[in-house]
Formats: sequence, structure tokens, C-alpha cells
Amino acid sequence: MKVYYKGKYYDEDDLAQKNVTTLLDFGVKERDLVACMLEGWMSTISMWLALKRIGAIPVFIPQYFSDDMKQKIFDNLKVDFIVESKKQELKVYIQNERSVLKLERDSVVFTSSASTGYPKIIVRNKKQLEAEFERYKEILKLSESDVFLPMVPLYHAYGFMCSLYAAYMLDAVLVVPHIVFPKTIIFLIKKCNATIIHGVPELYQMILSLEGVDLPECLRYIFSSSVSIDNSLLNAFANKYGHIITQQYGSTETGSLGISQLGDSKNEFSIFFRGVNYNLELMEDEQELCEIVVSSPETIGAYVYRNELKQIDPYNYRMFDYGKKVGEKLLVCGRLDDIINCAGKKVSKKYIENVIKKFTDLEYFKIERNESGIIFKYKLHSKENKSIFIEFCKKNLPSFALPRDYIWFENVEEIKMSNWKEGIVWNSLAED
Repeated sequence: MKVYYKGKYYDEDDLAQKNVTTLLDFGVKERDLVACMLEGWMSTISMWLALKRIGAIPVFIPQYFSDDMKQKIFDNLKVDFIVESKKQELKVYIQNERSVLKLERDSVVFTSSASTGYPKIIVRNKKQLEAEFERYKEILKLSESDVFLPMVPLYHAYGFMCSLYAAYMLDAVLVVPHIVFPKTIIFLIKKCNATIIHGVPELYQMILSLEGVDLPECLRYIFSSSVSIDNSLLNAFANKYGHIITQQYGSTETGSLGISQLGDSKNEFSIFFRGVNYNLELMEDEQELCEIVVSSPETIGAYVYRNELKQIDPYNYRMFDYGKKVGEKLLVCGRLDDIINCAGKKVSKKYIENVIKKFTDLEYFKIERNESGIIFKYKLHSKENKSIFIEFCKKNLPSFALPRDYIWFENVEEIKMSNWKEGIVWNSLAED
């Protein structure tokens, strides 16, 4: 694998050797668990390559995780070492409590906040990683001549598997942006003849807003994942640039499962990879709501809880998404925890949030549910607008979606110390 960064190509020796020496000096050895809290693409790449050479196991933890989330991970997974990078400086910490969990070489441990905000610890071993790569390679017809450009973090499964790991296995080129600006990305695509890019809808929306630019024919795939993408963006992007955005579906636990194709709309997936099957199971006491249950025995990993592996049923993994069939396509309609049953009617939290955030004086908003019904927790910039806010809700929401109570949330500063999925915060109070 070659890595292009800031006008220069680096090979694996260039990237790995310095970290190998540092880690060995601290006593890192084969099958040790090493928590990696790294900033930037290059530090993730070089650390993974170094640990791979030693035979130690990376545990990727996003730096933006709150201290509480990190502590939950350390309580469940007794890592042997912690490595942290800040401003290109690497720090290594030896942990007093050594791990009793010894994973096989070339495994990777991902941490995911999932929908609840509580961190999951997911292990994918060498065989599972390779199986995911092989079916990805098969569907996309990947080769060593492909050039990958990730615009997403490489410590998450999406960026790691689809860009870094794929480039490594193919002995291909990985292009690393030094800054994720739309014009920089387009420059790198043209400079390095990138064939596959991985991003998220927000970035494609920014690229769409550029004037006087085009996308070269060398691009074979433009992938979007992590969150759903609007039909308006899919259509506008294709009309302006002549390239379609391919949606990708999967999870950290399962790996990539399927992709969309030309003609698919928002959250529609026509192509599922070899070895992947899914069922739609009617939820208990429901007549319409079906949960997506996946079988992917070659790629589904395991959880770690209290320093022990907890196997996941590889034939019956519940995605916690609900969906339906549209012809031969799977339509992923949303997350099960986004749906609230209100007086016998189903309403989406996201729908409520999209209505509420149009109230311009809002500083914080969160939907909760208890035995008496829905509760809105909120804070406005001015207390004088409380009654106006309540009237706004009554006017703009259906009656069954209105809360039983409105609770003023005074101390918004506390939100900075909690994880970012606990509510919607305006005026940049939320941590990225």
C-alpha cells in the first residue's frame, strides 16, 4: 500500500517503523490490547500498521467520546496500553490492570456509541475482516489500480474497512486529505486520479454548492454512509456532476451489507453482498412495523463485556432498523428508537425535531417518554417566549404528537459533559 499525503507518497515502512520502535520500548507485545485515541488519518494509519507488525490489537476510540464513555470502555475492556496523539505528538500509557482477553493476531476492536449513546465494544477477527473485504472487492470489482480517498474517520468501521483495509489488501494507493474542504477534495481527486471516495451527506452537499468545478471521469464510486441522504441531494448531485452517489448499508457489528444502484431513492438498497440475507420481522403487538434481521455468518463479530467475548448470533442479528420491501429493494425507514407510539399512532422523533427546530429562539430540545406519555425538555434564549413556544408546538404538531408536559432544562452547560446523542443543542454547544 502507498499513502499519498501533502504531495508525497509513503510506503508501509515509512509509516510504521517509528511507532514500532516506540511501542516495543514501552513493552507492547503480541496480542496486547492497545487503546488508540488518535487524531487525523495519518496517525491512525501508522499506528494500525505498527500494531499489525507487532501482532498487538488496536482498540479504536474516537477522541471526541466523553470521559464517561471512555471510562465505560475501560471498565469493560481492560486494555494493556493506551496511546494518544495530539498535535503530532504520541503518548503511550502503561495500564496497571492488564487485560485477560487475548484476541488472535490481526483482529481489530471498534467502539461505537450506537443509537443509545452508550459505547459498544465490537471485535472483528482476521477471518471476518478478510471475508468482508473479499465480498466488497467482488461487488465493486476492485483492483490494485484503484485509488481510495476517505473523507471520513479511519477509526470507525466505515472508513477503516472500506478505504484503509481495502487499499492495504489490494496493495493500492490511499489518498489522505490534510484538510477536508470541498475544493481540496476535488483537487486531490484530480491530482491522484482517485477512483473511489467515501464520505457523508454533509460533505456532498458542500461539494454540490461549489461553482465552476467538475468531477473527473476517473471516479468509479462515490459512497455515502453513516446517515441517510436526501433525494434532493442525490438528484441534484447526479444532474450537476454526472456521477451518482452510492448509498451503503451495514453496521460495525456486521460489516458492509449492501449498496444502492442507479435509480434507487433515499435509503433504498438493491444490491446485497454474497453471503448476506435479511428478513423483515413484524414487531410484537404491531401490524406494520417490521425490524430488519440480518444473516451474515462470515462477517458478524462479537461484543466485549466485562473483559469477555460475547458472541453475536451470525444468522439472526437485529439491526435495530425498521424497513419494508419495495419490489426487490430494501427500504430502510429509520431506527426503531426513533419511533414513538402516541395514542395508537406512530410518530417519528426526527419528524418532531425537524418541526421544533424551526422555532428560532430554541437553545436545547430533547424528547423523552415515560408511562404518562411524551415529555419535551427544552430551553429558550428568553424565558419570556415560553408560552409562544408552547403555542408554536400546538399549531405545528399533530395533537397525538404533543407532549404531556414541557420541562424547562436550565443548565445547558451540563450537556457539554455528556455525550452528543442525548439531545439537540443549538449555538454550537454540542461537542463534535
